[in-house]
Amino acid sequence: MWKSRGPFVFLQSARGLAHSRTLRVFQESSYHAQRLGLRRPSAAFPKNISNRANVTWNCFNIRLPVGRRRSQDPQPFRLGIDGIKAAKHAFIFMLHTELVPAAESRDGGTRRLMVMLHGLGDSVDGWRWFPEVMNLPWLNYLLVNAPDDYYGGYSWFDLDNMVPGIQRSRKLLFDLLDDLRAKGLPAEQITFGGFSQGCLMAIEAGLHYPHRFAGIVGISGWIFEPEKLMQELSPVARQQRLLLTHGTSDPMIPIDKVRGQIPLLKAAGLRLEWHEFMKAHTVAGEEEIAVIRNFVRAGYPGICPSVNK
Repeated sequence: MWKSRGPFVFLQSARGLAHSRTLRVFQESSYHAQRLGLRRPSAAFPKNISNRANVTWNCFNIRLPVGRRRSQDPQPFRLGIDGIKAAKHAFIFMLHTELVPAAESRDGGTRRLMVMLHGLGDSVDGWRWFPEVMNLPWLNYLLVNAPDDYYGGYSWFDLDNMVPGIQRSRKLLFDLLDDLRAKGLPAEQITFGGFSQGCLMAIEAGLHYPHRFAGIVGISGWIFEPEKLMQELSPVARQQRLLLTHGTSDPMIPIDKVRGQIPLLKAAGLRLEWHEFMKAHTVAGEEEIAVIRNFVRAGYPGICPSVNK
């Protein structure tokens, strides 16, 4: 089904591989894992069957101004999620994303983009409200699903064994960002954000990635092994703009844990904004959204700070 909005044409394809054996096993194993009370669907997988399946999902074309030569006609812009890449013994998983095009654009189009990563057990469904309340009509949004099935939602890593999942998810996010760059969306035009687990992954991937972003936003999350991260910072990490927000009454991730990590990040020379809100493990309404909105807008110098357009 084609949808046209602003400078983009958006195609949501059928869920590819719906009849493939690999995806069928993945779905069945997810169901059995939940029945057995297992944290990860892979724990219920039959032996020698990979839990890495891939779904062709979204793609969009970029419209170019009328009068361009035919050789410059728009080509499909696929965000690293189309088709299957064969590995020796398994399929290589590629992240499912959903594009929310900018409501308005100037000069025939905008490539400004905010990538948003959800928290544990959530999905892109839980963040479709975000573009509207941000009220930045010149900004596109790319909502990203985590790779692991988790009780009806998705997870970026296993809380009982975090390192393998974090490293795997960081690689998948690098692949997504590299694909965006290859399609004409450089990191300098991207704000990279996340909530809870997604916050951890935005910081982890953002401070390792070798290209500077318009900004990195972390909401109600924490930093994984901050001492180790400070030793592995990318060459441009100290140039990154970083916003972290947290709730003083967060029962899931107590603020004292995160508050204690902030001096280490600042001492390492990171450009960090830290904001505390009277909230639980959520977003504190317009008060917090306003802080995020102003931070995001400041990452795009061509946008007048007094207006949203």
